[in-house]
Amino acid sequence: MFVPILSTVFLLDVSISSASNSSIVQLQDPVVIVHQLNYPLPSANSSLTAAEGELENYDDSEQDNFDIDEAGGEMRMLHSIKKNIPLYLRSHLLFKEATNSLQSTQNDAKALLEKNGRSLDETKKLFAHLAKLLESDDGDLKLFARMTISKFLKDSSTTEDAQYQLLHIQTKLSTVFDCLMSHVEDEALEGFFKDGLHVLLLSYAGKLFSFEGILVDQASILEDVARFLTANRNGGDLITWLGTYQSAVDLYYYVFRLISNLVRFDRTRELGYRLQSLQINNLGESRYDLHKLSWMLKRDRGLEYAAYTRFNFIEHESKSRVFVGRQLYFFLSHTELLKKEEQIDFFLKMLSADVGPETKDLEEIDWSMLTDDQMRLFKAALQSPDLAKLVREALEAENQVASVEKELGYETVGKALMAVMNDNDLMQSLKAELNEEELVRLLKASLDDDKHLENLPLLLTHGDFKLKLNQKELQALVTNMQKILPYFKLSLLDGKRVTLLEKALELEARFNLVEDMLSSTELNTAKSLEVILNDQGIVQLLKKIVENPNHLMEFRSVLEDKGCMPKFTTALGDTNLAKVLDAVLRNIDLVFFLRVAIKDDDRVKLFRAALEKKEQVNEFLEALDKKKLANVFRSILEEEHQVRLLRKAVSVDHREAFKNALNLRDRKMLKEEMVTYLKSVDVKIISSDS
Repeated sequence: MFVPILSTVFLLDVSISSASNSSIVQLQDPVVIVHQLNYPLPSANSSLTAAEGELENYDDSEQDNFDIDEAGGEMRMLHSIKKNIPLYLRSHLLFKEATNSLQSTQNDAKALLEKNGRSLDETKKLFAHLAKLLESDDGDLKLFARMTISKFLKDSSTTEDAQYQLLHIQTKLSTVFDCLMSHVEDEALEGFFKDGLHVLLLSYAGKLFSFEGILVDQASILEDVARFLTANRNGGDLITWLGTYQSAVDLYYYVFRLISNLVRFDRTRELGYRLQSLQINNLGESRYDLHKLSWMLKRDRGLEYAAYTRFNFIEHESKSRVFVGRQLYFFLSHTELLKKEEQIDFFLKMLSADVGPETKDLEEIDWSMLTDDQMRLFKAALQSPDLAKLVREALEAENQVASVEKELGYETVGKALMAVMNDNDLMQSLKAELNEEELVRLLKASLDDDKHLENLPLLLTHGDFKLKLNQKELQALVTNMQKILPYFKLSLLDGKRVTLLEKALELEARFNLVEDMLSSTELNTAKSLEVILNDQGIVQLLKKIVENPNHLMEFRSVLEDKGCMPKFTTALGDTNLAKVLDAVLRNIDLVFFLRVAIKDDDRVKLFRAALEKKEQVNEFLEALDKKKLANVFRSILEEEHQVRLLRKAVSVDHREAFKNALNLRDRKMLKEEMVTYLKSVDVKIISSDS
């Protein structure tokens, strides 16, 4: 992110002048609680030399208050010394003690690992040691524990016993994932799945949900599962991979069990629905335990799942009115034996009996004032307490941004800085590097002398310190530095402006956090379009589809349900294009992209133009970008009514009520759509499409 980088540049003088005192500062920082492992630990080679030197200088002015006799004088003297040792020295001593303790724990674990024929008690002790090392802040000790556990899990002769031991030391699913991932290059999800590690993860997940411990610590475990499945990683998020990965191993049972368990709990139910919709298309084949539910609850869950699938805030995962209508018709036909006219009456009666939101003020909200994209933003913001909090903080910061920019002089400093901050990729690459003292010195020199800037690329790539940027990135850095150096110089002359700039960047950081989380479910549309345009076979297929309204309508159905493919390939009448289509449907990234690209007539028009002329590509991509949630969030800030409503929705007191109100709205819209759909479609046509 750009924020910490600029903050470092603004405080160059502080960073450099304090360098000589850095060792003292580091010793003063820790606050240590005895017998706890949740604090930073020094490396195994850390020394007490500095601390011992400080001991010679401690204040001994109070020694006169102690009479040292032969019997207890030595103990009282030691107590006196301990009382008068500065806090940072005591902290350092405790760090050393904790480090020695953890190293002893590691040695005990190694001894047990080397022992043949361990008893059950010894195995329990081994995993207790590993659990203690997992909590450590020492990277080497933690890695040792992770890799050891991973080896146990990957060995078919020990995996079941290892999972049992992990359950009994209350190991969370995310921790097991981290252990398994320790053997994967670059911690990439693609490698994780190719190595078959997801099978072990799913196996443990099933045991975790059935383990009695979940009843004791249910909230913590469910929150961990929710965050763990949706976290943005190298290659995407885990739930998408679990839902779309074509495994050589039949995972039906494992995934079925995970979905069943997720749907059991309110906190994870929508994640279960999401995984279900990614796995299969047939609502009647729901992989959670509908057969165990009562008739009324079965119907209610089916409608809830259908509404989620239809109005999912993740646009490329949501399904069309026709798709959901057809699936819901068959679901009710099979589970409740309702014919078409009976289903129409069924939905009309449900509409007349609908109960409104929990409070009157929610009941009076006119949701039609929000666009479809704004509705998706509201749902995304309310999906978890974490994201709601981030949005809440960003909205609070938004109130302060205008006044800060005004004081800065937006047309000068503020405007220039905000323009540079848009280059997130470049700034992210510099984020870690700016902690380097040498780079700080070079940037400070650039502020002092424009000529120095010309030599910056050479300085950054030679000598003891080398910045890991390619030539293109270096040139971009220099260009940006040239743009903003005048404003940096101006600000450095004015202490008040330095403070204001830091505040502006701090506020901007809150928006970036929200945007990062909102972007975690978005597609890389530019990359997918590039793949398409570089394959003339795909281009010819798509041109033929978008030019024919009937082909377009049928293709949308194929993208949602591969079962519609035979009928569509017959309509195409071209075996070569049919092979290309099959290849496209095997690429889930392209399937998701095409769902979005042809979602409505406006996007179809722009997509058609992009397929015809490269000059039209940017316009099409810009149209798709506007619908990405991060950009919707930015745009909604300009609409006072929507901001006020969003602020209320993400508040601690109203989040759950708003989320329930939106779910009720979706259910109502689904019922209305079903009435319209059933009245307009012949049952024979529905059956022929299935």
